[in-house]
Order: sequence, then structure tokens, then C-alpha cells
Amino acid sequence: MATDPYRYFRIEARELLDQLARGLLALEREDSEAAAATVALLLRLAHTFKGAARVVRLPQLAEGAHALEELLSPLRELGHRPEPGRIEALLAQLDALESGLAALAAPGLTGPSASQPTLPPEQPPAPRLEALRPPSEALDALLAGVDQSHLQLQPLQQALQLARASRAALGVGEPEVQGLLLRLERQLETGLTRLEHELQGLREQAEQLRLLPAEALFAPLERAARDAACEQGKALRFVARGGALRLEAELLDGLRPALLQLVRNALAHGIESPAKRQAAGKPAEGELRLEVERCGRQVRFVCSDDGAGLDLPALRQAARAKGWPEAEGEEAVLLQRLLQGGLSTAARVDGLAGRGVGLDLVRDAAARLGARLSLSHEPGRGTRVELLAPLRLAALDTLLVEAGGRRLHLPLQAVQRVLPANALGENGLSHEAQLLPYADLAQALAPGAAPGPLGSVVLLAVGDQRAALGVERLGGAACVLLRPAPVLHADSPLVAGVTLDANQHPRLVLDPAALVAHAQACRGRPQRPPAATPAPLVLVVDDSLTTRMLEQSILESAGYRVDLAVSAEQALAAAQRQRYDLFLVDVEMPGMDGFGFIERTRADPQLREVPAILLSSRDAPEDKRRGQAVGASAYIVKSEFAQQDFLRQVRALAGAPA
Repeated sequence: MATDPYRYFRIEARELLDQLARGLLALEREDSEAAAATVALLLRLAHTFKGAARVVRLPQLAEGAHALEELLSPLRELGHRPEPGRIEALLAQLDALESGLAALAAPGLTGPSASQPTLPPEQPPAPRLEALRPPSEALDALLAGVDQSHLQLQPLQQALQLARASRAALGVGEPEVQGLLLRLERQLETGLTRLEHELQGLREQAEQLRLLPAEALFAPLERAARDAACEQGKALRFVARGGALRLEAELLDGLRPALLQLVRNALAHGIESPAKRQAAGKPAEGELRLEVERCGRQVRFVCSDDGAGLDLPALRQAARAKGWPEAEGEEAVLLQRLLQGGLSTAARVDGLAGRGVGLDLVRDAAARLGARLSLSHEPGRGTRVELLAPLRLAALDTLLVEAGGRRLHLPLQAVQRVLPANALGENGLSHEAQLLPYADLAQALAPGAAPGPLGSVVLLAVGDQRAALGVERLGGAACVLLRPAPVLHADSPLVAGVTLDANQHPRLVLDPAALVAHAQACRGRPQRPPAATPAPLVLVVDDSLTTRMLEQSILESAGYRVDLAVSAEQALAAAQRQRYDLFLVDVEMPGMDGFGFIERTRADPQLREVPAILLSSRDAPEDKRRGQAVGASAYIVKSEFAQQDFLRQVRALAGAPA
């Protein structure tokens, strides 16, 4: 396969052109002071494009960027916004650069165009979505490679087990060989742990490449709206919200044509001419809004305008001419039929309207993506079209919380504030002179369950609705990849989806709007959870996933609360943040071993009173003596493990669960 000499130039040029497009559109509406800063930025962008084109020996593109600089340079001396004619010339030159980049030959293409793209200014390219991500097949191949690398760790894991078995077979003899094997074990363990975490991080980064910010749609749509407004002699202000939301690029690609059609429909059928708007008591400039927001397991795209709304009499007349029975029905029935396409009220056929197929395109795009389409209007005040599409992947900033023995994610955008437990009064949470609805998160997720011990109160805000949520503990903030919940997962309206932790275990991501609604439904019920002694909290420290999961299952089934740590170092950090009733520690771990952990905790005035049980595959008397010497409360040999005896020892040291 031929190499692509323009591979990196394409990416840089695409980004520069998108920034130039956004800047030119902003320049048209900014005041003089802001316009001066924007001109300076545009000149830097054009100069960077010119330099990059020269580096890869594309003189025509470099000359096109230089022509853009020539048009921009006089604007530095102006004390006001540039006149419309200058903006048109700048946009035309940008279109020429767009066409030149689009014509840049792909690898393997021969002929004159392979080295020198042409710049046809007469035919501006259609607005397009940023193409800054690798193709899906490349990402799939990368992820498959990561999974294959995970499989390649198995020989190393087998070598680790062999080293452990060899050391155990030697017994207490051959201390030098024992020492060599122990060092080998620790090196293998450390290397395996590092590789597993790095591969997991690589997988997460690769999956993030599937996502783009929703604002990637905004500049092309604003340009389309501006051009349509100019064509019809209308004044327009384009407003976009929710651009920071990162969504699957395939979803944005699929919706782009539909949103482009909705923008054109708003100009053709909704927003009036300046004279008509002023006669109706409106500002001469119309407003077109595009809003993107995540709604639980879905994402909502709303295109709305402040125009005249739908002409219902004209719609009914056109529907009668088509022989539609809905022509005589209620307004909602007629609007639903309108969404099926095939009807136009335009007085003439032009580039924006007249054939009655615009909504066909919108409807077909919605159907391909499994989206729901709705239409509403208010006569004289505007039209609103909503596309509600299911989410497959989305990046989300979250707050990690614990409730009911589970670690859960709350979307950080909805977290207004976190308050201490004592902020909750007998009648609920009073905040800013308002009594807010309250719900205990553990009870919300498991109706009928006892409320969890209250550690913090999270104040949620969704729109103008607020509620308080009781949680047991707070974790840190994290950026996670939101996925649909598995098919076999019990359906709950409180769950927006799942994310995978470092061990590929699913964790629930909750829906703030559903939680607020649940709290509001709980009004009138007892607000404060009854005082109760929380169950003892055990910290399980073991580098083996299987052992951690087994011990956690046994302890939680017996009524204990459990935290997990994969290393002694992580456990020490956790013990500084949280008071534990018992440490359950493996002896053989990479880095600091269990003996070292016990020694460190016995030397710490804050931790020395916390009992600790050592678990180990070692059953030699000297190992047991060493455990006793460092201060372990008990020493359990894994090969002799008995569940009931184990729980008796836990109860004796940590107390019985409440």
C-alpha cells in the first residue's frame, strides 16, 4: 500500500480550517474590541496553515492561505466590524481552501491531482463534520490488538505460579534459592500489574477516540444557517448549547444531515423577514437555537426558532389536497402526520424548500439511529423539533459515591454541592430557605431495604429541580465511558448505564433526573434515616482478583461492609482517609508485602489499634512467628481456610455486623 505523505497535514489542516470557520462566523457578530482579537487569531491560523502547506510542498494551498491573510490584514486597522462584503470574500476564500483540502489525493492515486490539488472557488463544499478520528475499522483493530496483548500475559502469569510452586516445594531449606525465587515472584508480579493497568488505560484511550464533542456540529450548522439567512434576506442569531458533551462520532455523523435540514427548514418556514418581525413587535434579528443534552440513557437534540410557528390553515389545506384524513383531525394528529413527510406549504420551489421531502430526510435519519422525533409549535412564537436518540457511548465526568455496599457514579454536571451528614434535619434538608425533597440512595436502589449509614448529602440540580441524596461515602471524581446497561441487568429508571472499572467489572451510572423525581415522590415520608450502628468496615488487601472477590462475597453475605485494595501501598492510603474495623491482608504482594503493611500500621498511632488478619499460602512456622512478631492479630493459611472459622475470627476482632 502506498504511503500517504499528507497524513498528518490532513489532520492539522482540517482542524485549522474548522477554527477559521468558527472565527469568521464570530467576527461577523462581535463588537469592535472582540473583533480585533479575533482578527489576530485568524491571521495566526491562516499563517500556520500556509506554513504547514509549504512544508508538505503544496504551493496552491499555501497560496490560498496567503490570499486569506491578504484579505484579513486590512482588518487589523479597522476600529469596527468588517463590512458584509469583506466577510463574504473571506468565507469564499475559506471555501476554496476547503475544496482544495477535499481534493487532496488519497494514497495510491496517480495523476496531476495527486500532488497538486486544485482550488475551485465556484462550488463551496457542503458543511461537514470534523474528520479528526481514525476510521472505525482502525479502532476495532487497535482494540483487538489490546485484547490479544492481554492474552499474551498468560505465560507470564503461569511463570509466576511456577515460581511460587517451586519456592513452596523447597520448604524451609535452600534459603539462597528461596530468596532468588521470591525476588523473581515480586518482579513478575510488579511487571504483570503494571502491564495490566497500562493495557487497560490503552483500551480506555482507544475507546475515547470513538467520541467527539457535540460542538463539532456547530460551526458547519451555523455556516449553513448564515448562508440560508443571507440568501433569503433575513437577519439571524445562531445559539448553540451543550457542545462539551462527547458522543460517538457515528451518532453525530448520522444526525448531521437531519440537523442541517432542520436549520434550513427554520429559515424557509419559520423565521420571518426583518420587516415582518418588526411589524409583529419582535426584534429584526431572528434566533435559531441548537441544544444538546444527555437525558439518562439518551441524548436530546433540539432545534428551535422564535419565528412565526407553523401555518396550520395552510397545512390543512395542503393535506386536504393530498387526500390525507388527518387534515380534519386534531392539531397533534396533523403534526404527527407531517413528520412522515411528503407535504409542503412553500409558495415556490427553491434551494431551501418546496418539494416536501425535507422532513423525509430527518425522519429517515432518526429511524436509522433509533431516535424518536417530535414536533411542536406556538403560533407567532416559534417551532421546536426534538430528536431523542439512544446512547451507545458517551464520555461523562462523574462523582463516585457509595451506597448499599456498591460503588456508583453520579454525573458531575448535576452535582450542585456536597454537604455533611449533619446538614440533614429532622424534616429534611433546608437549603437557601427551601426545604428540598430527600431520598436515601441505598433505599432508592433497593426499595424496602434499610437506609444506609449517612455519610454525606449530595445536592442534585437538574434544570430548575433540586433534591438531596443521602450516600454513605464519597469517592473522587472520574471521567468514565458511559455504556448501555447489559440486557440481563435488572431495568431501573434510576440507572443511565454502566461503566467498566479497571478489572472490567460494570459499575452503575445513575440518572440525576430520575433521582430527583424519585426524591420528589418520597415527599411526606420520614426524611431522616433512623439512627443505626453501621456494620463493621473491613479492608481487604490482596493483589489477586479472585481472592478479593471471594473474601468480599463472604464478608458482605455475613453483613459486613467491605473496601478493597490491590496493594499494601493503596491500603495505607485508604486507611489514612477512612477508619476501618479490621484489616484482612495477603502476605505475598508486589511492592510492600503483608508483613511490611502490618509493621507500618503498628507504628502509626492512628492505626495501631485496628486488628489485622494475615492470609497466606505460606504455612511454615517461621512465617507464622513473623506474623505474630509484626503484630498481626491472626494468621490464616489459605489451604486450611474454613469459612465458619474465618467468620468467627472476624467477629471476635471486628465485632458482629449490625
